[in-house]
Amino acid sequence: MDATRVATEITNTEALLDAISAAILLLADPTVLSYSINSGQTVTRVTRNTLPQLIASQGSLENRLCTLRARQTGSGSVLVVPSSPRDGSGRW
Repeated sequence: MDATRVATEITNTEALLDAISAAILLLADPTVLSYSINSGQTVTRVTRNTLPQLIASQGSLENRLCTLRARQTGSGSVLVVPSSPRDGSGRW
């Protein structure tokens, strides 16, 4: 994948991720019954019943964005781990 295409894919993925994140936040409001996501190619109407699918799509897009950014910079993904266990025992 060339640099221009990677940059375009990053922009498109970010836009779709923003739209899905907005839908998830708006559907958390009990007064909002449905929301329309316009991807530029299609308009998808989502409801609270589709929240599990939206959340799964959000995670998938976040992973895709991480992979695309790694391709863009030529570096691998960074894995962050805690320096000590959460229980404070000092052992894993």
